[in-house]
Amino acid sequence: MEKDYRNNTIFKNNLIGNNQNAFSGKGNIWYNVKTNEGNYWDDYTGTDDNGDSIGDAPYNIFNGDEQDLYPLMNPFDFNICWRSVFNRF
Repeated sequence: MEKDYRNNTIFKNNLIGNNQNAFSGKGNIWYNVKTNEGNYWDDYTGTDDNGDSIGDAPYNIFNGDEQDLYPLMNPFDFNICWRSVFNRF
């Protein structure tokens, strides 16, 4: 069976300590189009000149023409996400 790695939306992930962080499967979107937030890539070398915690240059995904247009400058904190969910109850 052939695996299909296409047409996925991938964001708010911490990609740390991998030999290769991601592989282009054609048609994937590596950021949230509504919030303009992507993923944290430990090998991203871009800058954040305006201080919004989003890299100023895209992160290029290996083996393709896909990009994370909004790479996070710091790892995503899942604890903040869970606290905001539980504080609603």
